[in-house]
Amino acid sequence: AISREAKEYELGEGKYYLAVVFNAIAWQCFFLGSIGVIFCSSSLLSGIVIAALLPVTEVLAVIFYHERFQAEKGISLFLSLWGFISYFYGEIKHNTNRKNVKHDASQTELTPVVP
Repeated sequence: AISREAKEYELGEGKYYLAVVFNAIAWQCFFLGSIGVIFCSSSLLSGIVIAALLPVTEVLAVIFYHERFQAEKGISLFLSLWGFISYFYGEIKHNTNRKNVKHDASQTELTPVVP
């Protein structure tokens, strides 16, 4: 199937194979980078980065490849952005609650008990 696709490729067989090789290298770099993020930080951060890049990829595909922006793309873009914003809103809310609890705990004074 690959040789048939290469023969039908508009820019020629050589450029088809070159595109396939560079695509494979780019995917390897992507996976190596995501493994690096997991190793240096956490798998949660890696998932957040991947989820953040999904809408960017969709928008860039529409701009550079002149793909049609259909309803499925709009829904997936909306859901990924909603999930991304919801996660960070929850983190911000959780961290402010944690700071308030620490601040309240430091405000209480213990009076010494004298027998």
